[in-house]
Amino acid sequence: MNPPEFQPVVGREIVDYYPAHRLLAEDGSLFFRPAWHPAADEIVFSNARELQRWAVGSASSSPIPGTTDGITPAWSPDGQWIAFVRLERTRDTNSLCANMRIQLKRPVPPIPTCVQETRDYGLGRAFVEVVRPDGTDGRVIGEGFEPAWTPDGAHLYVRNAGGIRRLPLGGGAAELLPDSEGGREPSVSPDGSQVAFARASGSYRGWVAR
Repeated sequence: MNPPEFQPVVGREIVDYYPAHRLLAEDGSLFFRPAWHPAADEIVFSNARELQRWAVGSASSSPIPGTTDGITPAWSPDGQWIAFVRLERTRDTNSLCANMRIQLKRPVPPIPTCVQETRDYGLGRAFVEVVRPDGTDGRVIGEGFEPAWTPDGAHLYVRNAGGIRRLPLGGGAAELLPDSEGGREPSVSPDGSQVAFARASGSYRGWVAR
């Protein structure tokens, strides 16, 4: 008696590589960056696709509209704004890969068990934006990475062009923080008088500048 013919079930898996994943691979920049609301038990973070808000104790988080490809969020000191970086998509490359597997002991051609579709989004410029927590009133402030608010909410410090720069929310040119070449991940002191940042020189070291 001949064994029954094997009827494979071919699954399809879609794998997305967003600009945030490419930034992580090329630059080592983490995109999650959970940030606390200044006066509530609520966190904003990035899942590489968009920004998400999560109230502590809730079963799930909710997306913030209009924040596609948003990363590294930071809540403003008054809780009225969220600063983040939107990564520009430069291209969309699709590819297919079939996982072939022999399912029977008798000689048979390879049988596809899974077809994987990969969509790879390219990485372009990085725009610093601010948006209301409900996704309204969004606007671009400048270019850079890893925004950090000043205590008065009037400026953002960012990593850009090989150093730390200060962006005014009201418009105007970005100002380079002296002696911050190679700096990244800025953090402003509570009184606004100093900026801490990391700098790689074999290993990461912390620096402080006025």
